[in-house]
Amino acid sequence: MKKFLALILVLSMLFLTTACSGLGDILNVVGNIKDLSDDWEKYEEARKDLKNYKIVVETTNYSGEKEIVTEMRTEQGYAYIAKDYIIYMDYDSGSNYWLNSNDKTGYISNYDVSEYQNFGVVLTGYSLLFNVARIAAKKDGTDKIAGRKTTCYAYTENDNTQKFWLDDEYGIVMKYTSTSSGSLDQLEVTEFKKGGVKLSDSVNLKDYEIRDIG
Repeated sequence: MKKFLALILVLSMLFLTTACSGLGDILNVVGNIKDLSDDWEKYEEARKDLKNYKIVVETTNYSGEKEIVTEMRTEQGYAYIAKDYIIYMDYDSGSNYWLNSNDKTGYISNYDVSEYQNFGVVLTGYSLLFNVARIAAKKDGTDKIAGRKTTCYAYTENDNTQKFWLDDEYGIVMKYTSTSSGSLDQLEVTEFKKGGVKLSDSVNLKDYEIRDIG
């Protein structure tokens, strides 16, 4: 929590000195910092109980190319599944697998479980990125995405408008759009499942030729 608050302070000073053009902008940033600090503590507390989940995210870039990534966690392990590769962590054995889904090869190494057991690209990484972006954004309504209640935030600079919808309970970015010169870049959570998730339903290590690198 202290590291996160320090990051907020540094970035808020950056926004105050470069992006704020008047007293209204400054007051907006100051108010956002307080709201963000309070909410982040609430999100961290809620995520402690999120030990079994599956999140599917679909991204679309400016060229219209789409990609789907899946993040899964159980009390036994974690998996991040992209188009060409899979990151798979086994908490019980302390093993970290990097798998190539194309040629069914991979390697295994050991790691400190405590460093990763509460981290996820979507759950923590995306949340940190977009929550910090709230410093310069304004609330822009509410919506339901993948069955979850969200709050929308919007930020416009020059010809670019960015909007992101944060899950009210966990602070996860459920949707993001960036519109610039008529082009659209976006991501959206299409599935958010809590409970009943098994990593073995999506990843079978026996299908891979795995090399041990220690």
